[in-house]
Amino acid sequence: MKKLAVALVAVSALSLAACGGSDTSAKDTASPSPSTLTKAEYLKQADALCAGMNASIDKASQTLGDSPDAAALEAFTNDTVLPTTKKVISKIEALTPPAELKAQVDAMLTEVNAQIAKVEADWKYGMTPKAFTKANKMAMDLGLPACGS
Repeated sequence: MKKLAVALVAVSALSLAACGGSDTSAKDTASPSPSTLTKAEYLKQADALCAGMNASIDKASQTLGDSPDAAALEAFTNDTVLPTTKKVISKIEALTPPAELKAQVDAMLTEVNAQIAKVEADWKYGMTPKAFTKANKMAMDLGLPACGS
């Protein structure tokens, strides 16, 4: 059962694959508006949000012990993983990515929100290998390790 608890932590990390972005070493060449972040700023801020979420959920998962039962895992998913993830998704949605990332960010946000809805409908879905796989890959491909891990 410890593996199930770890899987929940992973689900939370995967759900934030919506962080969006690409190579953090690349410079944004367009002149951003005051509220639009550069590529580097966006990637740094979004990935930092994911890292903080991952750490928070990991810490909270320590209370589950070595062999949590299904009820404890369900409660952890509904009371900790989902609210924490949704809060961070809202913060990421509030970031304004540069134009070059907007389509990718929008696609990932759409994907991650669809996956969250599936977990809300059935918490066990979050433990399946297919949960958040696409969103996770999108974040990793775009250079957001905390969001895609």
